Amino acid sequence: MASDGSEEFRLVSPTISNEGKIPRHYTDEGQGAKRNVSPPLEWYNLPEGTKTLALVVEDIDAPDPEGSIVPWVHWVVVNIPPTVKGLPEGFSGKE
Repeated sequence: MASDGSEEFRLVSPTISNEGKIPRHYTDEGQGAKRNVSPPLEWYNLPEGTKTLALVVEDIDAPDPEGSIVPWVHWVVVNIPPTVKGLPEGFSGKE
């Protein structure tokens, strides 16, 4: 999908529904759930002139052991070339 300026940037995952709930497969909860597996992500309509991308996955309401709610950064990916159109499931950045 080429960006012609008429559509907004979109970040989507084919495995996450419109309700935004992350499937248990990608969390550390539940019997048999895999740990540290990221969902596949795709993006469309990068702004013209984009030189690099950064992705921050943050849980904005994670509970703190001391009882407060604090943001928790799960992972960060930087220097993604604009020619890359997404990240596969389980991306670690080591490939």
